[in-house]
Amino acid sequence: MVEIDYLHNLTQPIFYVTNDVGQGIGLENLLPNYHIVCLDDHPLVDILQKNGVSVFCLERSVGKKNVLARVSGNILSQPAVLTFIKEKAGGRTPQILFFKPQKKIEVLAQEHHFNLLGNPVELNRRFEDKVAFFEFCQKVGIRTAPGEIAELAGLSFNEMARLYGEILVLQFGRGWAGSSTFFVRSPEELERLKKDYGSLRVKVGRFVKGRTFLNNAVIWDNQILISRPALQVKSHPLLTAATGGTGGRQWPVAGITKQESKIEAITRKVGRLMAKEGYRGFFGLDFLIDEENGEIFVSENNARLTASVPFYTKLELGVGVLPLLAYHLLAFLPFKAEIDEWEPPSVVGSEVVLRNTTSLPQKVRQSLPSGLYRLPLEFIKESYFLSTKNREELWLTVAAEGRQVNPEIELARFDTLEKVSDEKGALRKEYVQLAEKIRNEVKLEKC
Repeated sequence: MVEIDYLHNLTQPIFYVTNDVGQGIGLENLLPNYHIVCLDDHPLVDILQKNGVSVFCLERSVGKKNVLARVSGNILSQPAVLTFIKEKAGGRTPQILFFKPQKKIEVLAQEHHFNLLGNPVELNRRFEDKVAFFEFCQKVGIRTAPGEIAELAGLSFNEMARLYGEILVLQFGRGWAGSSTFFVRSPEELERLKKDYGSLRVKVGRFVKGRTFLNNAVIWDNQILISRPALQVKSHPLLTAATGGTGGRQWPVAGITKQESKIEAITRKVGRLMAKEGYRGFFGLDFLIDEENGEIFVSENNARLTASVPFYTKLELGVGVLPLLAYHLLAFLPFKAEIDEWEPPSVVGSEVVLRNTTSLPQKVRQSLPSGLYRLPLEFIKESYFLSTKNREELWLTVAAEGRQVNPEIELARFDTLEKVSDEKGALRKEYVQLAEKIRNEVKLEKC
């Protein structure tokens, strides 16, 4: 296994371009030439800078909030950002890290001679698009929940219900946080979707009752490095309005000893097939385990950095192993390292995400300080991550005062070393109460 200190050899100027400065947290204390370029003005920027992390905040530079579309390509195109990157690079090739591939990022990288630490849009969409990935799985024999690809406009609820049951799962190719997944229970619901979305190719299939899981993986140097699974926290009205969404993730997972080896084998197979197509670096798979018979189905492929990366990276560092995020960097940088053997670390921790559950954008009128807390919601001190081993403490961050938060976009997030859900993924009572208290303390107004 590669030692953590190896990261000190990565002296190239690395810039994580992101909306949320928190997405760039993870390796900031280990990479000697690391910089976060963010859009949102947030108190975390100050806390990171106090801790010696190089951060450029675009909204602070222009003196306004909510004026730029929250897309990394737009951030990277701003003259002030380009000036910052070129000055910090000092004549060396800037290495650009990003959450999700975008064509605009690729165009700007070519124009300004940047190197991208991620896969091109074409590869991302080939595997992340839910319709395309379902077709890929059907072709290569990877088990998914029973279903088919069809034109939305031509679907008959009664016909599909005869094939797949009274609850249909309908998914569009692209979306986030469950926004592209619908559970259709009647002809009327299907007709409303047709009216709203027109003639799209969709995946439609059987509803499987069970638990959902995720695992992170990296394709590096002809190897597939795979984490242990995390249990996904089930959707809850305090966390999300999307019935197909989730409320966070929890490590480790209990009661899936037999299925865990199968999940690893499926992930390895998917990774090898992706590698044959030229894919490298980070990806994450979502799984569903049928509660009736224990069958495992692959549901989605997040062919990019995943939302769990910042927290999971800190958990990996907490048990003394080189994080998967570091191997992602090594997949795109001209450095050679050897792994004697790879064993996924056993980490313990949970992350819960609260989103804007209304159908309209909301502006934060009153926020909460970022830092360590104890239940029920007692502030201890400022911190930019869960910098404690005390299981009675948790870390909370909330969208900053004045921030416009769109529907199903993150409003708040908390991390803890405790279990936040039961074995089925339902949020435990004390964390339901915490989520409710956060929502009561944070004041929102319609935009």
